[in-house]
Amino acid sequence: MQLQFEDVCECRHQPRCHHDYDVITLPGYHRTDEFMVGTWRHECEDLWRIAWEKKVQTIVSLNQRDGFWRKVQTCTYQDKEVQVQHGDNFVLLQKDEEQLCIRIVNVTRAELEADFWRKIENVQKQRLTYHDSPLLILAHKYAPSVSSDSTSNSTLSISMLFSDDTSLAYTICAATHLACQLETTGCVDVVQVLSAYTQRQCGIFSSRQDIEVIYEKILQLVGGTRV
Repeated sequence: MQLQFEDVCECRHQPRCHHDYDVITLPGYHRTDEFMVGTWRHECEDLWRIAWEKKVQTIVSLNQRDGFWRKVQTCTYQDKEVQVQHGDNFVLLQKDEEQLCIRIVNVTRAELEADFWRKIENVQKQRLTYHDSPLLILAHKYAPSVSSDSTSNSTLSISMLFSDDTSLAYTICAATHLACQLETTGCVDVVQVLSAYTQRQCGIFSSRQDIEVIYEKILQLVGGTRV
């Protein structure tokens, strides 16, 4: 596993690559832009401009922090104003007569610890469109670490391994990508997926443990009844 990490995932640049972007697009099994991971510290106009441009219809808020949502009222797309209306679990964007409804799905580490694949299935069921538009995951670069005494039956504890939520978001994207590949073809190519993600962003997986979690989740899927 360490050799695979070094061969496929490890950043060899000096100085090492920094992830200073607000949003990155990652491939899935069905689309080359199936996932987007956003790292904005709080709701901003840029979030809704990108959501409108990419026609995002579902946003996963990963470990939502207090104060993230600031009730932004408008954003600008191609010099035209887009109205932003907030509901309980959705946001409605409107430009002239055109509208875009975006469902907000909250996901916590505790839910992923309890049953990773059940929560992923739940997210997929709540998506307003399944493969017709990107799934945007809102993560946080500097989320506080969860105590390592977390009670979990998992061999590799999500709370202990991921000190911030961006790495966890990348793992969710890769694992979902591989699950679709397994369901469709009956086999998976983990190295190909890791390579595709690394080509999009060098050093996206920062440690061997990141890819160990991906392997573990796929083994759970193969050994369970969800395929």
